[in-house]
Amino acid sequence: MNKQNGRSSLWITAGVVLFLVFILYRHFDMLYTERLWPDEALYAWLAENIARQASFFFRPVVWDIHPPLFSLLISPATSATSAASLENYRMIVFGINYFGLVAVYLFTRRLLSQAGAFAAMAFLGINAVYSFSAGFIIVDSLVAIMHLPFIFALLHLRAGTRWGWDDALVAVTGLFLALLKWYCGLFVLPVVIVYYLFVLRESHFLSRLKRALLPSGIVLTAFLPYFFHAALVVNHREYDPVFFQPVWYYGSILPEFLGGVLPSILFAVGALFLLKKGDLRIKFLLPLIIIMEILVLSASSVKDVRYLFPVLFLSAVIVGTGVDGLVQRMRPYFWIHKAMCCLII
Repeated sequence: MNKQNGRSSLWITAGVVLFLVFILYRHFDMLYTERLWPDEALYAWLAENIARQASFFFRPVVWDIHPPLFSLLISPATSATSAASLENYRMIVFGINYFGLVAVYLFTRRLLSQAGAFAAMAFLGINAVYSFSAGFIIVDSLVAIMHLPFIFALLHLRAGTRWGWDDALVAVTGLFLALLKWYCGLFVLPVVIVYYLFVLRESHFLSRLKRALLPSGIVLTAFLPYFFHAALVVNHREYDPVFFQPVWYYGSILPEFLGGVLPSILFAVGALFLLKKGDLRIKFLLPLIIIMEILVLSASSVKDVRYLFPVLFLSAVIVGTGVDGLVQRMRPYFWIHKAMCCLII
């Protein structure tokens, strides 16, 4: 039995490597596409100016529409002597996207079997929204990846009433998310407060509330630049009318966003397995983040399927949970179990 498990593990590991090579081959040419996404020009312009003049980072125009942390992070791609080409910036974002596949695999592997982790990575890699974002200079990839350390920090909060390194990790990852996009702070705050109050139930309610104040307060500091620069023209940006959608827009496109009928079924199955057998913290946290994020995004009048991209990484974990649960159920039926493994590969 151990020999069979070792052989299956070897085959899945080989499948992981081959899949990563396939994704690299499939998306690499997107770095040199002539198509320019509007946000690419904005991020590239901000990054180049920040690299040229450090004080430019503090100008109100930089804090318009999006926080400039992402532009600051990709600014090293600008040469000291000449302007960086779009390919330099796209290469950084491509690397972030590619690392996202590995991060989802490693994160899911800590929760599920290797087959479930591979299924999560494969679901993400072949998703149309992921493929679209792979070669463009947009912040969504980094936002999606930063959900994983934020969740990891929350899952590893210790019981007790005193602040510690775990609370600091929650605060730092939450602040990082809020500094990447404003709306992230709007869902991080309620997630942190609800999680501290209703999941960490080993201590008194008021003690949990006091403990939640530190990470919540630190996340709130992400909004200070907005209050200092009250004259920002964040509402003056003109959007195509196609971006103005009703409040139920994201719910209506969820099956299409997941990739069709089969991924949607696996997502539903995974949600059932997660709620039925999952650890209390993880089965509470994943739905909470997804629901809060969709609610925050739905409250905005400007909507686009791309804005759901961070939810895609968490959806991949749930799809992996569904595949893992089905594989475990099919183990007594040898041929069905092998067929499931082949389907994943």
